[in-house]
Amino acid sequence: MSLGFFYCVSMHATPSSQEKVFEIEVLQGKDLRDEAYLRSFADLRIRVFREYPYLYEGDFDYEKNYLKRYAESSDAVFVVVRDATTGEIVGASTANHLSQEMDEVKTVFLNAGFGIDEVYYFGESVLLPEWRGMGIGKRFFEEREQAAKRSPKVRWMTFCAVDRSGSEIPIPEDYRSPEYLWGKQGFEKHPELVTYFSWKEIGATEETKKPMTFWLKKIE
Repeated sequence: MSLGFFYCVSMHATPSSQEKVFEIEVLQGKDLRDEAYLRSFADLRIRVFREYPYLYEGDFDYEKNYLKRYAESSDAVFVVVRDATTGEIVGASTANHLSQEMDEVKTVFLNAGFGIDEVYYFGESVLLPEWRGMGIGKRFFEEREQAAKRSPKVRWMTFCAVDRSGSEIPIPEDYRSPEYLWGKQGFEKHPELVTYFSWKEIGATEETKKPMTFWLKKIE
């Protein structure tokens, strides 16, 4: 297994909590061909995306097929966070060139006049609740941005997020929107750039389409 970068950081989540130590690895797409990575990341996505605002029911077979796209791309980046004590994967994030992404993503940018080689797409960032608030989300952005800057033709970085505005689904009292973090990382919301993905929500009998709005940041 090739290893791009490795970090070990000691953090205290709260004054009364036990010390949490995490390790960050930045891997290439081919490293995802390891079945253990595919299974661990698929499970992590299902666990985290059950939360609001995605409310994803979860489909393990779909997850494995989805992740294999990254494993088949030599340009894909996979940022892994482990519990340094147990070795458990507690967070992960992906990124790849737009040219390697699904048509639902590519078409939006092609129709808007972007060059297919100019955009680097940030996939998901998923992190278990007990590891949040430790700066890991920021690190996800930093590592993927470094990967984007290593591609000479890339001028834009982007990701998309589900839009629940107008939805009848109540917002949980403890929900903290990540939009503040996204803005601090230099990304701007572009309501004119929207795609749609379908998934089955918790308790639903069938999939429904959800609007996904893109955020962009230009590489200076």
